[in-house]
Amino acid sequence: MRKERGMRFCFLCLLILTLATGCASGPMYPSAMFRDYSGMTKQYDLDHVRIAPGTDFSAYNTILISPVDTSSLMMTNLDLEDQKEVTSKLLENFRAEMSRHFSMVATKSSDIGQGQKALRLDLGMTEMEGTNVMLNMMVGFSSGNAKATFEGRLVDLEAGTEVVAFADRKKGFPFGSKKEFWDHSFIAPEYSKLKYLLLFTEIWAENVGNIVKSLKTGHPSVGKGK
Repeated sequence: MRKERGMRFCFLCLLILTLATGCASGPMYPSAMFRDYSGMTKQYDLDHVRIAPGTDFSAYNTILISPVDTSSLMMTNLDLEDQKEVTSKLLENFRAEMSRHFSMVATKSSDIGQGQKALRLDLGMTEMEGTNVMLNMMVGFSSGNAKATFEGRLVDLEAGTEVVAFADRKKGFPFGSKKEFWDHSFIAPEYSKLKYLLLFTEIWAENVGNIVKSLKTGHPSVGKGK
């Protein structure tokens, strides 16, 4: 009887912890890229955006995309191979998106000609937690959901000054239903672990692409919320 009460108490504690952590929006994890998020506002479906006033975006026709920085990764349940898959997908999506807005997408500075007006895109991830399928199915209450935090900035390559800064945190199920996700999880649980992290990278690339597009056309959509 005492053992049964003890098990019930442990389950209750787990349930309370799940409710406290799983249902909250969760913290952002600042990296060395930004000291803080001051001056940033929620725009373009991103939690934090800062745009330098008076920048002539139409002058830029080249962008250099740096490797994804994970040196400040504070939260992850992924091994190095899975982390690499997520960061590779982030780069792939950003290269595809930026190619729609710039005539040249470079991977190294030597590709950029002298006097060419260019931006550098820095990207980083500070949180990368894949979906814990079993925890989500057995406990629920948003426990085990995928969570990820990324941030980045566009920097004038010649002057070294920040033009645009952004950061965002996503979690949960951005598309489809939980039933659809769970049905697929029985077939390919390893794919399901990364599925939503990979979808987050697509969303972020599109969001930042919308910033670039609006600034290049001179019609910024400031204040666009989620």
